[in-house]
Amino acid sequence: MDIKMKLVEIVDTFKAINSHLQGLEKLERLNRNYDPVFLTWLIAHYVELSTEVYESYRNQLNLNVHVIENLALVSRKSAGTLIALWLHQPCIEPIINFKVDSALKETGFS
Repeated sequence: MDIKMKLVEIVDTFKAINSHLQGLEKLERLNRNYDPVFLTWLIAHYVELSTEVYESYRNQLNLNVHVIENLALVSRKSAGTLIALWLHQPCIEPIINFKVDSALKETGFS
């Protein structure tokens, strides 16, 4: 499996998680049950976080696909820029890791 397909698979997994959480949020609204899911977070917090994570990784995937498709076609100087974009993942803000860690602590998985 090539790297592009692995990245697509990861982003698709984030999309599925986000979809499941949105379904839970709709069910919560339908039942009018707004109790925290784990300790203190409402399901809406998880939906917001999963949406942010999914969108960030989707944007980074689009950038990485651009890098893959253009790396062999650009000058050496531009290739360095493309590689830096791949390595530093500018579409994924560092705060996302903190938020995911917070969600894991909330659920008891960390």
